[in-house]
Amino acid sequence: IGAKRNLVIGEHLLEAELLRKYGENVEIFAGSELTLVKQINSFFNAQIIVGVHGAALSNIIFSQRNSYLLELPLSPFDEGLYFKLLCAALGIKYTPFKIASSRYLGTLVINTKLLFALTYAIDEIAYKKL
Repeated sequence: IGAKRNLVIGEHLLEAELLRKYGENVEIFAGSELTLVKQINSFFNAQIIVGVHGAALSNIIFSQRNSYLLELPLSPFDEGLYFKLLCAALGIKYTPFKIASSRYLGTLVINTKLLFALTYAIDEIAYKKL
């Protein structure tokens, strides 16, 4: 949340849907508003991380093995495999949502198709953990 590099149209829809569906289990991460210790704790305690490709996702280095990163990647996808590779090295499960891809420094549009796909993936992960 609050990234300066990409314009995200409909970001409020994503936040609202995640909060509506998962309530207090959701933390909206605004790294620029947090101390380093709070940023580390946010990622360490997260079981599922949903985010737009960008520097803030580098905090996954503090995430626990077997957590999940659901990334809204760059387009074309092959230009931004950083987090896929980092997740593989750290034992974090990685899923890109190519249906939401944006050009670097471009615009990302969050729509109902993306909201459905993300919440479906989160539900599947949560079901497996029960």
